[in-house]
Amino acid sequence: MADVVEKPEGKADASGDPSRVQEVTPGSDANGDQAKQTAVDGSQISTPKEPLQESDSVVNDDQEKEEVSGSGDGEEWLDVLGSGKLRKKVLKAGQGEAARPDRGMAMTVRYKGMLEDGTEVEGEEKATFTQGEGEIVQAIDLCVCLMELGEVAEIHTNARFAYGEYGKAPKILPNTDMIYEVELLETNPPPTPITMTLEEVCQLANKKREYGNQLFGRKDFSGAINSYSKAITLLDDCPSGKGDDYEKEVNDMLVKCFNNLAAAQLKVDAFSAALQSCNSVLLKEPSNVKALFRKGKVLAGQQEFTEAQTYLKKALAIEPSNKTIHQELAKLSVKQQKEVKSEKAMYQRMVGDMAAVSESEKEQKNSNRAYYLLIGLTVIIAAVGVVLSLYLS
Repeated sequence: MADVVEKPEGKADASGDPSRVQEVTPGSDANGDQAKQTAVDGSQISTPKEPLQESDSVVNDDQEKEEVSGSGDGEEWLDVLGSGKLRKKVLKAGQGEAARPDRGMAMTVRYKGMLEDGTEVEGEEKATFTQGEGEIVQAIDLCVCLMELGEVAEIHTNARFAYGEYGKAPKILPNTDMIYEVELLETNPPPTPITMTLEEVCQLANKKREYGNQLFGRKDFSGAINSYSKAITLLDDCPSGKGDDYEKEVNDMLVKCFNNLAAAQLKVDAFSAALQSCNSVLLKEPSNVKALFRKGKVLAGQQEFTEAQTYLKKALAIEPSNKTIHQELAKLSVKQQKEVKSEKAMYQRMVGDMAAVSESEKEQKNSNRAYYLLIGLTVIIAAVGVVLSLYLS
C-alpha cells in the first residue's frame, strides 16, 4: 500500500495542477520511474464553497416563477443572487416552466466555460451531476434550477462562484470572472444505492471523492470534508449480502474515502475526527500505510508523542524508503526534545521556587529567634535593675 508525498503548496506538478500529489509505490523512489501522479488528498479543481452573503441569498421558488418567464427572448438578464455577481440570460427557450427541474435532481448538461474575452478554457458535452451536491462549478449548480429542459443559457459569474482565489491551472488564473454557456439536456430523480448497480454506486462515490480532491487541492478543506463524507454515506447505505466481490469493492472505496477524509480533517486540526477516520481504515486494513502515517500525525498533534512514534514506525516498517515518513519522524523527534527541555525547565523552576520558599522560611525562623532572644535579654536586664534598686534602697 503506497503512501503519499505531498508537494509544497503553490507548486504545480508536471500536469500543471498544483493540487496533484505523488504516490510512491513500495520500494520505489519518489523521483524514480515507478513514481506516478495520483488523486489522493487533492487531485482536481472545484467550485469554491464560500458562504453566501445576505445579499447573495439564493432566489426562492416564488422569485423563480416571477422573474424567470422562460420566454427565451434572449434580451433580459436575471440577477440570480441580487448582488450582480451571478447573472443568467436565456439564449434559447426550453420546454416551458413545467419542464423546470426541482432542486436535488440528477442533471445532465452540455456546457463550455469562457474567459471574458471569449477564450474557451473548459467544457463537457455531457456532464451529469446531482444539483446541490457540489459536483460542478457553483455558478452552474445555482443556475440550473432556473432553467427549463432544452434551454440554452448564458451565465456570467464572479470568480467566487467559479474558481475563486486559486483559479484552475493552467488556463484559469486566480480571481477570474467566467462566462458559461449551458444547455440542460436531461433531468432525473437523484440516484439512491438501492436502485443502483454496484458499478454505479462505486462510480458515484468515486466522483464525490474526486470532487473532494478538487476542493482539497484548492484548499477548501471544509468542502472536501463534506464531499468525502457524502461519498462515505452513499457507500454505507449500500445493501449488504450481495456477495464477497461486492463487499470488497465497497470496502476498497470506503478505505480511499476515509483516508482522504482523515487528510482533510488534519488540515483543519480536527484531530479527534481524523483519528476516527484513521481507525475506520485500520479496522478494514491494519497495514494501510496512509492510515498508519496519518494516525501518527494525529497523535503528534494531540501531543501523544510516544504513541505517535509507534504508528509512524509501523508505517516505516512497511515502506522503509518512504521519505515523507522519515521526515515526519524527524519532526516528531524535534518535538519530543523540545517537550523534554520544556518539562526539565518547568521542573527546575518548581525546584527553584521550592528552594526559595525554604530559604525564606529559614530566614524567617532566624529572625524570629533573634526577636525572642532580644525580648528575653530585655526582661533579664529589667529584672536585674529591679533587684539592684531594691538592694540599694
